[in-house]
Amino acid sequence: MKSRAIIDICLSRIGAGLRTLALVGLAAFSHSLWAVTYTDAQSLVYTYTAVVSPSVGTATVTSSVGATGSITIPASFTAGTPAVTYNVTSITASAFLSRTAITSITIPTS
Repeated sequence: MKSRAIIDICLSRIGAGLRTLALVGLAAFSHSLWAVTYTDAQSLVYTYTAVVSPSVGTATVTSSVGATGSITIPASFTAGTPAVTYNVTSITASAFLSRTAITSITIPTS
């Protein structure tokens, strides 16, 4: 892999103490590359980490720009290819901030 060769070159040029720090930083960076957003028909935006296996992941409601009226947050949704089911497990503090056009929000019980 081309990216692995670049990593090896970078790691060969830094001291042993910094290698661990570099690997931790690289792991965090590469993990963030898999963050994906999905917007549903209600204009709710979900952020989730793409998963390869198993076929169930978790998602967070992160935004509601353009959402109006009565909103229902689903317990889960399916997205991606191959299709993966994502359970909605959280809502960010600013997901509905200043959204005066939303009249009500229904949150699933589970």
